[in-house]
Amino acid sequence: MTRLGRPSLPAWAALVASAIVAAGLVGTLAGTIQSWGFDFGGYWSAAHIPLAQGWAHLYDRQVQALAYRGLGLAKPGDSYVNFYIAPPPLVWLVLPLVRLPFHAAAITWSLLQLVAILAAWWLAAPAGRLRRAITLLALLGAFPVAYTLFWGQAAGFILLGLAGAYVLIKHGQPVAAGLALCVLVLKPQDMFLVPFVLLAAGYWRVFAAWLAGSAVLAAASVILVGTSGIGQLLQLQRGFIGSGYSEGPLLTVGGLPTAIAGAAVIAVAALAWAWHTRDLATAFWVGITGSLASTPYIHDVDLALVLAAGWIALREREAGWTPWLVAAMWVAAELFLVGYPVLAFVGILTWAAGTVMLGRSRRAAGPQPVRGSALAASSA
Repeated sequence: MTRLGRPSLPAWAALVASAIVAAGLVGTLAGTIQSWGFDFGGYWSAAHIPLAQGWAHLYDRQVQALAYRGLGLAKPGDSYVNFYIAPPPLVWLVLPLVRLPFHAAAITWSLLQLVAILAAWWLAAPAGRLRRAITLLALLGAFPVAYTLFWGQAAGFILLGLAGAYVLIKHGQPVAAGLALCVLVLKPQDMFLVPFVLLAAGYWRVFAAWLAGSAVLAAASVILVGTSGIGQLLQLQRGFIGSGYSEGPLLTVGGLPTAIAGAAVIAVAALAWAWHTRDLATAFWVGITGSLASTPYIHDVDLALVLAAGWIALREREAGWTPWLVAAMWVAAELFLVGYPVLAFVGILTWAAGTVMLGRSRRAAGPQPVRGSALAASSA
């Protein structure tokens, strides 16, 4: 096993900051416990629709509003409805919970997210007891992780899919890795670049397996909801994009033309650099951070996914600057709650720096082994 030495200053800083943030989260979440599972409520109410009226009505705006209010999820005197705008596979995962009372279902869902997040950490975090302890505390003290559990989002499953794909690639199982990435369909706007940068980096079997698995999920979704249902879904999504709610950093800073141009530049740069370096750590880094920087729709919980990029970078690189780079991305995720311009400035600059530095760095004594067995490098 590679000798890692003592943790650097950024690692200790993350440890202290995590403890402070975690303490603050306890009071914050305790004061708003009545709103627990708000986003999950949208999933849960949508999951009742196919059982009562059929899959064809899943994205009917009026039917969603009636279901949401009829299940008692709307606050008294509040006309707001948390519309469901995710693809059908997310509802499939929620269906087993519809027979439970809402609060029991929400807590169960949050516990499943927590298990998935901890499993992702166990798989992908760097070796060494102290480093793993520090990365675990940084995880538990991250606002996006806390809000994943609080709001009842699905970021935990996506994080586990990313970590699982990385480990499977390292174990020489590209097909299984590609199938693990099919979990990205739950929120396709979050990590849309990841499969393509892996393809550019030479992992074409991973891409092919992801494409085949995603095609099956897409076909099943279209068969269930129909083409009219897909049209209603796109209308709901367009209503959120450009509404000023949860817009991506580029869209917030410069409007639609700037967002399109910026996203194109980021995508081309990510693909080109992944092709140039043919490096797994660089591919995951540019895929994860590039997707978050260029997506048109982003939620605070989605920034939890940068943890996977950080874990992989720390595992694969021993350069002295790597912990600083990971710490900067952790800070960018925390500052998301301050405002999108801050995220855009810090996140995009850090993404650009990380892309170049990861691509140019060299391993001092080889990558660390993944947990579970000896290292088995995947060939393209």
